[in-house]
Amino acid sequence: MSTVVGASGPLGGLGLGPSLAYDFAPAGYRLQKDKLDGYSFLFPEDWVRVTSTAADIFFRSIDEIETNVFVEFSSASSSAYKSVRDLGTPMQAAERIREQYVVEFMSSRIGVRRQAKIMSAEERMGSDGMLFYDISVNINSYADTNQFGIAPEERISTLEFDRRLFTTLGVNNGQLYEMRLQTPESKVSQQSAVITPIMESLRLFTPTDPNNPNSKK
Repeated sequence: MSTVVGASGPLGGLGLGPSLAYDFAPAGYRLQKDKLDGYSFLFPEDWVRVTSTAADIFFRSIDEIETNVFVEFSSASSSAYKSVRDLGTPMQAAERIREQYVVEFMSSRIGVRRQAKIMSAEERMGSDGMLFYDISVNINSYADTNQFGIAPEERISTLEFDRRLFTTLGVNNGQLYEMRLQTPESKVSQQSAVITPIMESLRLFTPTDPNNPNSKK
């Protein structure tokens, strides 16, 4: 069961303590809390929810439709992660993510080239003591204006898109959680004040047992 909590007013910036992080949102943000799947995060109050079959939850900006965030996680029955470090170092995890993006964004069109580059990979301890990996990858796509041109001057490459994908990875309950936010590369600088609070707001906790009426989460 997912719930969205509206802004409760300023809480000393976005430096929420572990307990506050689960139940309140600072001014300008809303809190998405999924009790059954064991995670919560903040998102801007003017973003809208989008129905998606590929992710557990998906929100996007109403002003910049290419800016969005979603969460997905591994199956509880088929995964047994103990720590995000099971993925290796932050850079090793980032390479895995980069390769995943290359596959996801792959195109079968002739004359299309997709490139992905790791921009950063860091380990971070959350305010609740949980370990996370924060990864940033740039991915862009170029396409030839004339797919069947023979001479180089007939195959002029044009930029289709240039995006930055921010990923936060965390492990809890034996599951790997992934929160991904993407935005146009040209918007990264001006969106940083929004991106960082979202990515650092991810919290993981013990899910509610729907069969246990005494469950508190």
